[in-house]
Formats: sequence, C-alpha cells, structure tokens
Amino acid sequence: MMGVSSRSLTLFDVILCMTLAQRIHGTDAAIKAVAHRCRDRVQASLRPQVTRLMKAPDVSTVLAEILKEID
Repeated sequence: MMGVSSRSLTLFDVILCMTLAQRIHGTDAAIKAVAHRCRDRVQASLRPQVTRLMKAPDVSTVLAEILKEID
C-alpha cells in the first residue's frame, strides 16, 4: 500500500507534528490530540516522554522551551 509505513516515529517526529498542530490550530487541545495519536507509533522506550508532554498543563509553553533547545 502506498503511503503506509510501519516505521516507528522518533521523538523529533512527534515534536514536529506537535509544532505543526500548534501553528495550524493554535490550541493546547490540538497539540495534545496530535501527541496522543503519535504516542502509539513511537518506540516503547520513548512513550513515557511523549505521555509527559501530552499531559503537561501548559503544553504550548513546554513545546516552546523544547524548540528553543533545538534551535
């Protein structure tokens, strides 16, 4: 099937998806929904980190801090 990949996501992939959700939708709810959808596609060892991101009270601020570290 074209477009279907069994490759697991990296933490960078999840951060990218969350950043896109923030830019497109601008709400914490959208960012958390994307993180929730991505969580099952990351390596098992990274799932706790994604869960912590997803459950952060102010996920936009946490995401901004992560992006500052990447830059």
